[in-house]
Amino acid sequence: MPQFPICESVEEALKKARASRRDDLGNLYHTFRIRLADANANWQTILSGLVDAGWQLQGTPVVIEATHPQPRHDLFSMLHVEPRPLRIHGEMRLRGEISGGGDFQGQFGS
Repeated sequence: MPQFPICESVEEALKKARASRRDDLGNLYHTFRIRLADANANWQTILSGLVDAGWQLQGTPVVIEATHPQPRHDLFSMLHVEPRPLRIHGEMRLRGEISGGGDFQGQFGS
């Protein structure tokens, strides 16, 4: 079984990608594998559908040609960003008392 299963449509691929986990800054990286259903299918149309859904291409698209029994499909590594501000949160609590005292003794003479 391939690491990235081949999807039958852009819609199916987008649904699977939404299940991926975003990093702490809101970036989502996903590799799409989408079947080119027939000899007239165009990888640019599939890529346009992914870009229209807010994905950015990372690297070069790869078209895997049919070799029996493997299907012909596209392979796209893409990035989707929903920026989240980086939050650094800290808290300090001080409780208690500060007290002090002193004794000074000495002589002064000439």
